This record gives sequence, C-alpha cells and structure tokens, in this order.
Amino acid sequence: MAELITLYTGKNTDTWPSPSIWADCPVNSAQEVGDTIHIFENFGHGASGLLLGGDTPPVFPTVGSATGTTSAVGGILKVATAAVLNGGSMVSTQTQFTKVSTVAADSRKVWFECRLRYNASLADVGVFVGLSGTIIETEIIADGGALAAVANNSNLIGFFAQTHASAPTFATVTKNGVAATLTVEAIAATPVVDTFIKLGLKYDPSEDPAEKISFYVNGTRRTAFVTEAQMQGASFSQTAIYGGLLLAKTNAVAIKTVDVDWVRCASDRV
Repeated sequence: MAELITLYTGKNTDTWPSPSIWADCPVNSAQEVGDTIHIFENFGHGASGLLLGGDTPPVFPTVGSATGTTSAVGGILKVATAAVLNGGSMVSTQTQFTKVSTVAADSRKVWFECRLRYNASLADVGVFVGLSGTIIETEIIADGGALAAVANNSNLIGFFAQTHASAPTFATVTKNGVAATLTVEAIAATPVVDTFIKLGLKYDPSEDPAEKISFYVNGTRRTAFVTEAQMQGASFSQTAIYGGLLLAKTNAVAIKTVDVDWVRCASDRV
C-alpha cells in the first residue's frame, strides 16, 4: 500500500518542527492508514500532567526511577529534578516503538525532534534527548553524570550534554550497553540559558552508507553522521526497541529544570 505523504516543506523557523527532517514523513498514513507511527506532543493540556497528544502511542511524563517531577504549564512541560544529588526527571513515549536497523526485515525510516531549553541555569545538570531503549534513569545517565553502561539496556541514539559547572555542550552519540560510547560529533550544539533549541535526528535506510543517521540543530543538518558500518558495530544496537525520551539529571543538591515545548517522533511500520 502506498504511503500518504503531505510534504512539509515550509520555511524553517525557530519554533516549529524542521522541514529538513519532516518533509517526507507520511503523517497522513499514520492518521488514515495506520502504516506509520506518529507522535507529536505539544503539551497543551493544562497542568494535569495527563499528556496524551499525538496519534499512538502518546507521550507522557514519567519519573521512572528518577526523583523529580514533570508538569505542563501553558504548553511547556517543565522537567524538574529533585533537590538531591543525582536526582533526575524525564519525559518519554509510553512505550518503545521502533527498531533502528540495517537488517532488511527491521529496516524503516525513523524521525525525531524536540524543542527544549535550560531554565534559569546551565550548571550542574546533564541532559540526554533522543531515542532510548529504556526509561530507567540510571540506565541512561549514571550517577556522577556520564552515560550509563548497563548490559542490554543502555541503548541510546541522540544528543548528550554532560554535567558541567557552567557551559555544557551537546555531543551526538550512540550507546549499546557496556560497549564504549560512539561520539559522532563532540560539540554539535551549545545551549544558551532560557533560549529554546531544536535537536533532531533521522534514520533513512536509503541514504548513502556514510550518512545513515543524520543529526539536526535548529533544522540544520550536521556534517557528522552515523555510518552503516557504525550501525553494525559494537556501539550500536540494531535489536533494541527505541522510544523518544528526554532526561535531565542533576549533579548538585538543587532543583534543575529543562523546559520542553514539544516532542515529535515517527517511524514507518514494516
């Protein structure tokens, strides 16, 4: 069955999803045929915390094993850590829903983007945003601030800003359990306090083998990619089932907050 695609090719803005990522996403297929999973959560549901936007599965706030809170205020989700050392808080899709694989039987396009900002302070908070095979906080960012290394669980593709005293930067990374982290680009983005930034990625099986997974900052495609060979290497899981996620984790006895304006992710079905 053919996919129903409405091309999203408008002008890129600082506010809305980036055409460079989403132009070929078959949103109509998700809504009318069901052969695409599409999630777009803009947190416009008031302060109840019941965030069920998008198609299926929804995005929802969860603390998992983390200790903080999430709340929706005026269309902004406030992901706030607790005022304890190694306190974390996250927002994720309700379930993991896609593989990211070069294996023909599991190969499908995958899209992800999130608009976020550090609220009031850049200091002493680590952030991971992207695709994750787990919603357990300690399997994503370990106590102390490094990426976690839990066998069979720490499966990650996305942007990681390690805890810093004053000036964090986002690296693009992949992670597969206890294997070494693959740093695709050491400094892909530099957040500015109280200023929104869009961070996204896209996997296209039809892309050149040297450019299989692309990363985007404010709609601009970065020039460092995950290659097909790297996807088939030790630092990447092709068997994990991923969902969209943002985790903030503090390395200080203080509440740290990351604001999320929206999260969008999608995957073809195979």
